[in-house]
Amino acid sequence: MRAVLMAVGLFWATALGAQVSDDTCRVVALQLDIDPSKCDAPASETPATSTPAERDYRIHFPEGSIILVDEYRRHLDMLVGLLRTELLHDTCLRLVGHSDATGKAAANQKLSVARADAVKAYIVEQYPEVAPRVETAGLGDTLPLAGFSARDPFNRRVEIFARRCL
Repeated sequence: MRAVLMAVGLFWATALGAQVSDDTCRVVALQLDIDPSKCDAPASETPATSTPAERDYRIHFPEGSIILVDEYRRHLDMLVGLLRTELLHDTCLRLVGHSDATGKAAANQKLSVARADAVKAYIVEQYPEVAPRVETAGLGDTLPLAGFSARDPFNRRVEIFARRCL
């Protein structure tokens, strides 16, 4: 379970260079209503493709949509819970929207911005105090994921980049 906490929750802290002790894991687990005994499992490694200064996570969307599906709402709820803790009180987020290459470039650009704005709106609705620490951008269909066709549905996403606020 610690691997799950790291991937969806404590991942943000460790990715930003914070040392997460078993005690910290237990405190955060209790705050998120997760059984703290699950913190005893080995931790997962952080992705090798990320840099120490900034890590990312992706929220995916249906075609032509800015609607957050329940699975990603739960992930964002966990992120908001962590942003409320002392561990991540100085974390800033950059939300970057993307689209696949179906449709016209101008529409895809607009959709990518709207997706990033939708994720921000959801986060800020849960935790209004975080609003100044969240910025959004949209790249349309200009940056498909490596190894995927530009038209692949997996490109319909918002990447969440976390870093320490300056």
